[in-house]
Amino acid sequence: MKQENSTDDAYLADEAAYEESDQLAQAQSSRLQRLIEESSPERLEANVKVYQSFLDSLKSLLAEKASQHKDAGHFLQQIGMTGPFRRPGL
Repeated sequence: MKQENSTDDAYLADEAAYEESDQLAQAQSSRLQRLIEESSPERLEANVKVYQSFLDSLKSLLAEKASQHKDAGHFLQQIGMTGPFRRPGL
C-alpha cells in the first residue's frame, strides 16, 4: 500500500509540474505574440539579443554539468539548435 501511495504522489507531482510548465509556456507565448504585434523591428531585435544572451549563459552552466548529468548534453544540443538565424529543420 505504501508503494502505491508513493507512486500516486509521484504521479500527482509530475502532473502538477506539467500543468505549471504548460501555464508558463502559454504565458510566454502570449508575451511573445504581444511583442510581435506591438513592437518595432528594433525592439524585436533587442529582445532576441537578450534571449540569446540568456541562452549563452545557460549553455555555459550546462557545459559545466555535462559530465555529471546525462540530460545536460541533450539540453545543450537543443539550445544549439536555437542559434542565430536557425530555424527548425535547417
